[in-house]
Amino acid sequence: MDVVVQGLMQKFQGDRCLLHLAPEQLFETFAAYCVLGQFYEDDFDPDNVRIGSSRDLSMDAVAVVINGTLYTEADDVEQYVSKSRDLRVHFVVVQAKLEDSFKSGVFAQLAADLHAVFGPSPLAFAASARVKNFRRCVEAIYADKTKLGSERPRLSVWYATYGKIDPGVLEPRQTAAESYMRTLNRFGRIHFRPIGAEGLQELYKRESEAVSVTVAMPHASELPPMPGITRSFIGAVPAKELVDKVLTDPVGNIRESLFHDNVRAFLGYGADSSGNRVGVNAEIRATIRDDGVRGDFAVLNNGITIVARKLDTYDDTFTLNDFQIVNGCQTCYVLFDEQDRLSDDIHVNVRIIGSADESLISRIVAATNRQNNMTRDDLSVQDQIHKKIEGFFRAQADARKLYYERRPKQYVSEKIEKTRILSRQQLTKAYAAMFLDEAHRVTRLTEVVASHQDDLFRESHEPLEYYAAATTYYRIEWLIRNQRLASIYSPARYHLIALVKAYLLGPNKLPSGVRLRKAACEKILDVMWDAEKATALVKQLIPPLLDAASEVALDEALSDVVKKSQFRLNALKGALGLPGAALH
Repeated sequence: MDVVVQGLMQKFQGDRCLLHLAPEQLFETFAAYCVLGQFYEDDFDPDNVRIGSSRDLSMDAVAVVINGTLYTEADDVEQYVSKSRDLRVHFVVVQAKLEDSFKSGVFAQLAADLHAVFGPSPLAFAASARVKNFRRCVEAIYADKTKLGSERPRLSVWYATYGKIDPGVLEPRQTAAESYMRTLNRFGRIHFRPIGAEGLQELYKRESEAVSVTVAMPHASELPPMPGITRSFIGAVPAKELVDKVLTDPVGNIRESLFHDNVRAFLGYGADSSGNRVGVNAEIRATIRDDGVRGDFAVLNNGITIVARKLDTYDDTFTLNDFQIVNGCQTCYVLFDEQDRLSDDIHVNVRIIGSADESLISRIVAATNRQNNMTRDDLSVQDQIHKKIEGFFRAQADARKLYYERRPKQYVSEKIEKTRILSRQQLTKAYAAMFLDEAHRVTRLTEVVASHQDDLFRESHEPLEYYAAATTYYRIEWLIRNQRLASIYSPARYHLIALVKAYLLGPNKLPSGVRLRKAACEKILDVMWDAEKATALVKQLIPPLLDAASEVALDEALSDVVKKSQFRLNALKGALGLPGAALH
């Protein structure tokens, strides 16, 4: 095997606590992580996208990216699609083989199997539960084609090995596979691609680096010095330059992660009762398409505001590191959509602000969006609770320090132990499992968030509650990583979080009083930050977990059983029956 890829896989396995995976499964997960990282820059559980097993119809990993969010569960896709319009859909499929060469017939087999999965007819082949789940995702996307907007879903299919690519052999097979899939008339862009050792190395490296771009802004004016701001400029950038250098990632997608601090995600082009496109974004698009006024774009549009936590300038060029577009999301998406129509006379007003002051950045976001009809809910993405949690985590003693990653790749340039960093998704899952009785539904996170909008990240919540959930998550991962707990229990990690809380505090929700809530969380922390106590407690919870699994389904894998509500209830009952358990 390629030595570099093998080293990266070992690091990836340790960082992600995937010791339970066999070599073939690990390569599938590693390849899926590298490939999907191009299209989805937020953190995600790479093992959750892996479906490789018997009857997998040539698919080892699948994901659906809808409007910038990654989905793996059909329930979540169905729920989102039912409430949304103007869907931007990207299907990603990975076939990964732990081999040192590419087999030319794989693309043909992939195309044949995918043709069946994406076709309108019922599946004629025996398929695994995960393939059937993916098929439900496909059906949900195409159920109402009027929601697909102006562009049909995109399909990217990747065939990975650690070998070297021979274009002369593979390219004709790729072209044939793409042509066969086009006969379904269901896709916009279709790509079948091989990726070998060098490609995997490059993609993995890209995942470990923050986004950095260099853009030219001739005749920019520097603004006067201001507290909390290193330097700031205002000027106009050619729209083509903005799209090519800033908005577009190396594989041609829009950089969704640039808008994480933006108040609103892209709202689409709207539709009236007759389905006609209307709204501000349609007007922006109409301006670009009108030869008579497109040259006036800079005076007809408010432009965009960029905040860079590190800003370097040289003459008329600006290098932006760790930056966000905090205002102008709608303009950016329309420009990206219309990039083929952008002419040299279209310019965009741009403000570039260099600042690492998070409180100042929040004020900039609020101020630059004030001209819009923003509601308090629209500004909820800037809620102080997230910053309070981030600050609380970092304020702990070194031995107990964790890091809350509010923004994608927030800590990529800092030398921090990867396992001590929790993304918003991971923290949400841990909190929902521990305090909201949702351990069985954390793989369907959209569903959980939708049903607990008033129970997650509220201003009234104490950061200590999230810290207790995060600490328990960290400790269970630590136990698996250090082989104190068998890796076969990894799929049940969120149930173990719930059982820790139940054993120590009982089955009820946290008390309402601040002092009582704090005392409850401290009880969890005292045990979880003591490695020996934590090890003893978690091992004590394994028998109830296994009993619950056998009571629910003897013939199913633990990764499937943990998604059942009855399993959660049975495990909870077993944990509460253990000697020493809290009985409230």
